[in-house]
Amino acid sequence: MAMLLAWLSHNGKTELRDLSFPASMLFHLQGGLTWDNIILLVPLYGRATFLFIVALCILSPILRTLTLTISDDTVAVMAITFLSVNLLCHDYRWVNGRSSAFGGSVSLNAAMFVSVILASRASSNLHVALLMCCAVEVFALAPRVYRQGELSFGVAHGLVTSFLVFISF
Repeated sequence: MAMLLAWLSHNGKTELRDLSFPASMLFHLQGGLTWDNIILLVPLYGRATFLFIVALCILSPILRTLTLTISDDTVAVMAITFLSVNLLCHDYRWVNGRSSAFGGSVSLNAAMFVSVILASRASSNLHVALLMCCAVEVFALAPRVYRQGELSFGVAHGLVTSFLVFISF
């Protein structure tokens, strides 16, 4: 345990309480992917990942039938409205490393609400689970990875972002 805490302190820049799942994953892998690192990562993330997948599989049938009584037009308007809220309220300063505290909870809630209402229109429980898993990755976890990339690799992060924007067109 002492070795893990010493490893996490990494030049005094990062504390255990500051690490989120993907950011800490990037942080851990900066030392290289060795068997020692893998042995440390599996207990940290394996159980949480397993519990997330089990909860998602249990909740998928409930989520799939959530908006059966709501018309398609209403669901589309709600999705557009709350995705706009997501774009307007997102904490871009935090993601770009210019703020130390995350202030985008309204944005995250709006994005997850849209994900739930769109997942409720999916055709099967598997599709619901996959859509919700992707939504959690894109809206909750990816900004933390982007932030860690920006703080650690600055210029490379800008090049990767530019490349992704270029290939999206």
